[in-house]
Amino acid sequence: MRINRKYRMWVKNTSSFLSQKDLFMVISASILLCIIIGILVFLLLRLIVFVGGLNESTYDIVLSTVAVLGVITIGGAAVIQYRKQLFIEAAAELDRDAKYSALLSTAIEHLGSESFAVCRGGLYELKRLAIDSKKDRESIIEIISSFIVENSRFRSGIDRETTTSRREERESVVDTAKEIICLLLRCYSDNCEHLNLCGISLQGMDLERACLWGANLVNANLSDTNLSHANLMNADLENADLECANMEKAFLDNADFSYANLSNAQLTDASIVCVDFEDADLSSACLEYSDLEEADFTNADIRGAGFAGAKVTAEQLLGARIDDTTLLSQEIRNELDELKKVRINI
Repeated sequence: MRINRKYRMWVKNTSSFLSQKDLFMVISASILLCIIIGILVFLLLRLIVFVGGLNESTYDIVLSTVAVLGVITIGGAAVIQYRKQLFIEAAAELDRDAKYSALLSTAIEHLGSESFAVCRGGLYELKRLAIDSKKDRESIIEIISSFIVENSRFRSGIDRETTTSRREERESVVDTAKEIICLLLRCYSDNCEHLNLCGISLQGMDLERACLWGANLVNANLSDTNLSHANLMNADLENADLECANMEKAFLDNADFSYANLSNAQLTDASIVCVDFEDADLSSACLEYSDLEEADFTNADIRGAGFAGAKVTAEQLLGARIDDTTLLSQEIRNELDELKKVRINI
């Protein structure tokens, strides 16, 4: 939908849109005017009756007609002002979208600059836009994620910088990007779903209470990351590195951790219902008091892992790699032995 230039200028030169207070004042004024007119008509009719120019029955009919017309007038005025309010707000929303689109384009241009100072400025511009605009927030988070992934290649030895100072500048900018994306994920991502953060490296960062519902975190590096109380439900963390990550009391239901490295990870009191741990490394991980109902541990390495107080069955752990260092209740160990005997006999 396009608004013509003349109308855009009119919207810009007015207050952009009527506030709720303005709308209330307009409707109140319309009602007051109708009341005044009604009183004047009533007095006029009484005067006519008094001088004998109008009988009582005709007077009642005229008065009822005036009352009905007054109600219609008030209702019509309210509807017209309401429709006008909606139309002006829609135009203002279009202008706002155009403004944010221009700001977003400028910020992305700055982000791609060869100057690290300009690049850092672009990151802060994106941060401000993400905070102010819910509509653009998801896209901005993914843009910053792509920037981190692309520029992390330099740290891994690919495309090495020619000078130490330039490499340090790049690393500083990448660290700034990581701080910004963690802030957005912790505080402003409630309405973001299925974020594409594939391959991102946020090692050692703070993502406590972050919302990563349905996020694509395949091949992500989240080792030593604080993910306590985070929402990772339905997230895809296949082949992700979560070594020593803190996911205490996190929400991980229906997440995919297949082939992921979760060695020494902290998963105490987490919700891990219907999670896929197939071929995952959970060695020395702590899953105490977690809800592991229907979690799949096929070929998972749980040697040295702790399951004290966890809600898990022997059937779930039958296909996992277990040894004497796996901390299981004696009841589950006995059930595992029985299941293994049955399998051998079959």
